[in-house]
Amino acid sequence: MRLKSFLPSISLFSIVFLLSGCSLSYRVLLGIDSTPGIYNNAKIAQQAKRRRIPKKQLYVLDTISYRNAVIASTKAQISELKAATEPDSNLLKRTTNARKDNLQPTQIRFFNADGSAFYKMVNCYVDPPIPMSWNKNGTFNTFPPKTVDEQLTYGNEDLGFFLEHIVSLNGEHITKEDLPQADYYAVLIWNKFYNRPSKRLIDSMKRYQKKHDNINIHFLYVNNQNAQIWPYLNSEQKKLVFDALEKANSQQDS
Repeated sequence: MRLKSFLPSISLFSIVFLLSGCSLSYRVLLGIDSTPGIYNNAKIAQQAKRRRIPKKQLYVLDTISYRNAVIASTKAQISELKAATEPDSNLLKRTTNARKDNLQPTQIRFFNADGSAFYKMVNCYVDPPIPMSWNKNGTFNTFPPKTVDEQLTYGNEDLGFFLEHIVSLNGEHITKEDLPQADYYAVLIWNKFYNRPSKRLIDSMKRYQKKHDNINIHFLYVNNQNAQIWPYLNSEQKKLVFDALEKANSQQDS
């Protein structure tokens, strides 16, 4: 199978991904790049350098396993809720919405020292398009961050859930024991195709950490650039993509 034969499909898959979750008009206001933009590790590292992300805090999300885990977890929760004598329709709706939130491209999550989750904010809840502030309702005016939105306090997975799907640029899996000891941990999920939300989130979190530099917060900057199409490609197609990227990089270096 030739690379060019499925590139048009990549664009289609990209659109399919972008049409899920937040409303279309909302995504337009957020300034979304709908081009595929598949990145290898070198490109991810380059983008991280531009955003002044420390190398030791740069990770990549295994978007396939993460997506499958979120869906499986949601199905289990829904099955349990439906099995109740009197199913709670409100909880069923919130569980479904939590799945959509958990699969959004740009997110920030905070965890206690033991890895338990206590806060999340995802791109669907950001005020668009100007000032596009992640500080919704003053949630980052103090530490720790808090939200009054009940949906954002529901269905939050612990740090261990994310670590199962996070690898270093070298492809090494990490555990909580591999991380520096900290009072709090934060997982920031970013990419280039949600460029403006990602940039604003990274910048705002750097300011937030500097403002509270007396608090030991360890940030994990997790790139999910290939999330918009990766779940739809088979192993042969992925190999073709990376082979083409490596060839292009070699030609640029020569």
